[in-house]
Amino acid sequence: MDNLAVELSAVVVAVTGGEPRVLTVSDGNALPEGPFESAHRTLELGLRDWVKASTGHSLGYVEQLYTFADRNRVLSSGRRLISLSYLALARETPSETGSVRWSPWDWYF
Repeated sequence: MDNLAVELSAVVVAVTGGEPRVLTVSDGNALPEGPFESAHRTLELGLRDWVKASTGHSLGYVEQLYTFADRNRVLSSGRRLISLSYLALARETPSETGSVRWSPWDWYF
């Protein structure tokens, strides 16, 4: 297990003015993500903590979407990366961090 890294990533969606919007970090270039840490009691609580800490936004409903665990998903350290992705619903609120923003959903399709 020491040769594994587990990452949690979230597609956080809000509907504002009838339009779906997605919460992004890195000026719209990435989704919120972070490591699963042993201090987290569950994967979902880890995801909620990580999104809140990195974006300032709280999550509503959360559902696991997919697990990416292909053998060739390897970090530069040589550790195998397992990514657990989630769909989360939230209310769109202004962001206090400059690199965090709500973007129109269709920008990414």
